[in-house]
Amino acid sequence: MPISLTREQKFKDIITIQRGSEYDLGKVLDPMKRISVEMGVAGKVNIDFACFGVDAASRVNEQFCIFYNRTNSPGNEISLKDGNANPALFRLELSRLPQVVKRLIFTASVRDPGSMLNILGMDVEIRQNNAGFHLQFSGSDFSTYKSIIVIELSLSAIWQLEATVAGFDGDLGGLMEHLGVEVDKGSSQGEASAEPVVQRDGKIWIDGEEFVVDPEKDWV
Repeated sequence: MPISLTREQKFKDIITIQRGSEYDLGKVLDPMKRISVEMGVAGKVNIDFACFGVDAASRVNEQFCIFYNRTNSPGNEISLKDGNANPALFRLELSRLPQVVKRLIFTASVRDPGSMLNILGMDVEIRQNNAGFHLQFSGSDFSTYKSIIVIELSLSAIWQLEATVAGFDGDLGGLMEHLGVEVDKGSSQGEASAEPVVQRDGKIWIDGEEFVVDPEKDWV
């Protein structure tokens, strides 16, 4: 049975992509303009969606780890509209990312108890206006896993999209540790410990106070 996102589908020029394949993002979308990534699952399961920004050596930049507990990067280059929503809606401003961020990894993790066997399927759309990419797969292929690395956007000479769709044994906390993010063991849902004082452009910002977020403004 086809799986569909809860939001109404209104997009005309959507290309269906296949697991394990790579695509030139710029042939369909403009990387200089805002791009949305929407991921949703069907089934009675609680899911944590996340995006990890990494450098050319695959080291995670913790300021660009976006999930339920940190829904915006410092300058809103990456935003998650609602950290607990299903489907999850990420907003990307790829042209504004710092040069150190070369790859964005999008993941989905099942909260205890359960595994990916509990999801009927997952829909993913990477879109801009009426155009984009669509990926769909079943949870039955990942019955023993707690997490899935779903898609990756990477920059070399151009931005590319990879439909990774690879299973991972751990939950969100385990996945974050695997990617090199420091995790507070005493926190719930694998919450990452965040340093409240950040040095940026030679100045000190506390808890991102200078970066005002209006969650109701300019969402795609």
